[in-house]
This record gives sequence, C-alpha cells and structure tokens, in this order.
Amino acid sequence: MITNRFERVDSNTWVYLSANGIAVTGTQTINGQKLYFDQNGYQVKGQAVRDQNGNLRYYAVDSGEMVRNCFVQIADGRWIYLDNNGIAMIGAQTINGQQLYFDENGYQIKGQFVVNNEDIKKYYAADSGELVKNIQ
Repeated sequence: MITNRFERVDSNTWVYLSANGIAVTGTQTINGQKLYFDQNGYQVKGQAVRDQNGNLRYYAVDSGEMVRNCFVQIADGRWIYLDNNGIAMIGAQTINGQQLYFDENGYQIKGQFVVNNEDIKKYYAADSGELVKNIQ
C-alpha cells in the first residue's frame, strides 16, 4: 500500500495519499506547504476555491501552494487580494497606499460606485480600482 506521498494520476493531476493510503481532501499542510485537494482528492493548482469555511483562496499554478499577500487575477479575469492568511480580502482596504474595495465575495470592484452603510457613494476607477476622490 502506498502511503504518505504524492502520486501522479496523469500528466497534470496529483493526489496525496495519507497514512491509511486514502487520497486526502480539503485544506492540508504537507511538508510545510498549505495545499488544497478537491472532493475527488485531486490537488488544486492555478485556481481560486472556497475552503470549508467559505473563504476564497488561491493556489499557485506550479506548486499548488496557497498564495498570500498579493494580488491574483483569477480565471474569469477578476482580481482578488489575498491577505497574510491566504484569504481574499473584502470591503474597503488600503493596499500599497491605494484605497481599494472588494465585494462580499472578495472580488475587486473596478469602474463602479459603492454605497457604504452611511449611504455615501464612492467611485472606484475602472483601470486601477483605486478610490477616485473629489468627483462632482
């Protein structure tokens, strides 16, 4: 029985077999790397997925390791920003000096107005997503 190691299923698909020889699923820490395996046990690479707590996360194309502290453009063209824990940020955020906004799903708002809890409208630029100030 093969245990405690990665096994290639095909040219681009990997599983990790646990101590009992069963493919792991969900979020796993293996050899110090945070990885994610889908419901079939296949390692997720180059994709954004929601973990078991509903948090949007992204796993690197090459290693499959959870990405942290950076912007990522996901497959549908939208942008997310992953915090130190690898979770997509939501709401108003200041990142690298830019005031940005991410919707309730973690996707960056660009070219849109956002109305806050005090009914104040704020516009985020279409190109950068940065808050536009002093618009009339």
